[in-house]
Amino acid sequence: MPEQHMTDDEFLYARRAMNVGQMEAFLFITRSISEQLNNQSDERLRLFITGNAGTGKTFLFNLLKNQVNRCYGKQVVKVCALTGVAERLVGGSPLHSTLKLPVQKDGRIVQMPILTGNYLRLMRQQGQHTEFLFIDEIYMVPYEMLCMMDSRLKQLKTMNYSLVI
Repeated sequence: MPEQHMTDDEFLYARRAMNVGQMEAFLFITRSISEQLNNQSDERLRLFITGNAGTGKTFLFNLLKNQVNRCYGKQVVKVCALTGVAERLVGGSPLHSTLKLPVQKDGRIVQMPILTGNYLRLMRQQGQHTEFLFIDEIYMVPYEMLCMMDSRLKQLKTMNYSLVI
């Protein structure tokens, strides 16, 4: 599914609709990105946003995705989710297929294949402009998959991703 983009009017309306907690997270992330873009900070952002059902996490997620892309002036956010429902809500793609991760079989962890040759070059080319990886419903991702994600991202990128989950 293609990424969902907000018009300027939709973006302004959504910003006005944020609650206090959402606004704090929004401003914190915006400030961090601004510092990175102005070479005031080398620290990459790793952020975990959590809350009960219905608290506006997906709303904030979509607003942040748009804000980051606006700050950079281009598409730099890749959005993924573990489940199809979450994937559709955030306009993302499946985590497994995006990072070419194996799927568990019969409850057992499957060895992650190492990418090589043309396939590795193609994946690097597809992700060359990606600076941020947003993962919705990260709490559903098992530890073993997080380790595989880390390995894959290191294989694909020479620089670190900023991870917002």
